[in-house]
Amino acid sequence: MDLVASLCLVADDFDGAIQFYRDVLGCFRVAQDFTPPSGIRRVALRHLPLPFEIVLFPAHSKAFGPISARQVGLPREIPLLSVPVVDFEDAVDRLQSNGAAHEVFDLPYARQLRTWDPFGNCVYLVDSKFERDEPD
Repeated sequence: MDLVASLCLVADDFDGAIQFYRDVLGCFRVAQDFTPPSGIRRVALRHLPLPFEIVLFPAHSKAFGPISARQVGLPREIPLLSVPVVDFEDAVDRLQSNGAAHEVFDLPYARQLRTWDPFGNCVYLVDSKFERDEPD
């Protein structure tokens, strides 16, 4: 499957980001994790099953200087990342079992879950199997 889109995220702790997106959310896998001779670690997390990835950038590095790319100027509740999930209830259970703060919304067009990654980025999980009864 070809990659369609990438989102660059600033992370203070790459291992913490991997743990959150892979283990807590459960809908990403590590597609790339290496440190080239420049010493700046590169991590790409691929969404399962969509052709989408998150590329992590260090919050501070000599090569990039201080980066402030997280939701600049936006209120915290504005989604930075909205991700469809195949098993919505499993996502809710994962967040609960990991003690992650979250809220579930039953909207007319979808069930959504709002949470925050360890760096304060707002993440919405959307139930990809959501069906609403059509009004008569």
